[in-house]
Amino acid sequence: MSHLEKLFSPSQWNPKGKSSEEVLQEFAEISQNSFEDAKKKILALRDVDYGPNKLDIWGANAMNATHVFIFFHGGYWQAGSKENVGPMIDLVVNGAGIPCVSVGYDYATTKPLKEIAGQALTALKFIENRFTNAIFTVCGHSAGAYLAASAVSNLEDPRRIKQVILISGIYELGEFANTSDGKNIQ
Repeated sequence: MSHLEKLFSPSQWNPKGKSSEEVLQEFAEISQNSFEDAKKKILALRDVDYGPNKLDIWGANAMNATHVFIFFHGGYWQAGSKENVGPMIDLVVNGAGIPCVSVGYDYATTKPLKEIAGQALTALKFIENRFTNAIFTVCGHSAGAYLAASAVSNLEDPRRIKQVILISGIYELGEFANTSDGKNIQ
C-alpha cells in the first residue's frame, strides 16, 4: 500500500494492531447492531423521499422539534448507507433529546460527485422546510463530512444551522483522486 493510500485509509491507523479488514468489520458490526437496536426502541419515519433519494427521521418528538440533528454517512461516496447512523441514533435521540435525520444519497460510482453534493443540498433544504421551527446541527463522517460541509456552504441562508460537526472528512480532493478509491469514483 502506498503512503498516499494509507493517508486516506483511516482503517490503517488503528493503534491496536488490527488489520484494516478487522477494523472495517468491527465498524460494520457495531453500526448494524446499533441500527437494529434503534429500530426496536426508537420511533422512526423510514425512507422519506426528499427527491433524489431517501432519508430516515428518528425520534418520537420529531414533528414538533425545535432542534434537529442531521447526519450524512461516510463510505468514500461508494459505500455505506443512511443506516450507518446506528451508533448516533440513541446518543442523539435519547441522550440529547433531539430527533436525528439520516440522509441517503447515490454513490459516485453511478453519479458525478457534483450531483451527489447537489443531493446533499436538496436534502438539507427539504429538512429545513419540513421542520420550519427548528435549528439544526449538521454532521457528517468521512465522505459525509464533505457533503455536509458542501451543503451548508451552499445554502442561501444558513442562519438556522447552529452547529456543523465534521468527522474525519476529506475536503481537498486533488490527492484523493490518485488513490484507488478516488480512481474508482473518477
